[in-house]
Amino acid sequence: MQLTYVLELLKLTKRKENIFLNNIAEVVKNRQAVATKLKTGETKLSSADFKDINLPALSLHYKRKVGPALGHRDRRCC
Repeated sequence: MQLTYVLELLKLTKRKENIFLNNIAEVVKNRQAVATKLKTGETKLSSADFKDINLPALSLHYKRKVGPALGHRDRRCC
């Protein structure tokens, strides 16, 4: 039964596909911002350095995007 549930979660719907593609685009944007900062010679970076691109905290990112994409309806589980 658990395997069936996992397979159902992995089925790609249009909504899940869009969420995953948006997440990938956001990760690319964030990595490019970090690479740009590192190229300028800054080696000690913090989240304050990236306020201009509005990097979300990982837990917020998961609760808003990844959890719902995987079918988690109860926000307390994530």
